[in-house]
Amino acid sequence: MTGLTVQSLRNNRCQCKGIPYSKIGSSIRYKVEDVIAFMEGHRIIPMQEEKKLNFSGLLSKAADLIGIIFKTVSILKVCLDIFKHYQL
Repeated sequence: MTGLTVQSLRNNRCQCKGIPYSKIGSSIRYKVEDVIAFMEGHRIIPMQEEKKLNFSGLLSKAADLIGIIFKTVSILKVCLDIFKHYQL
């Protein structure tokens, strides 16, 4: 199902990475949900679909940056007014 060899699964367990597992005696067992979650976590999205998905995230980040810029400009205007008032 994962395409990983038995040796790769062993190495992952020894390195404390990979799919969560249970050890019962000398047997290793994986939950189907954990295997599916592992597979989803390593999913590669084709370039066309990836661009569509990232575009909406990019718009959201751009909107956040614009908000930060407006707040920064407002703060700078207040600072400038203070400097002008006290002639610093």
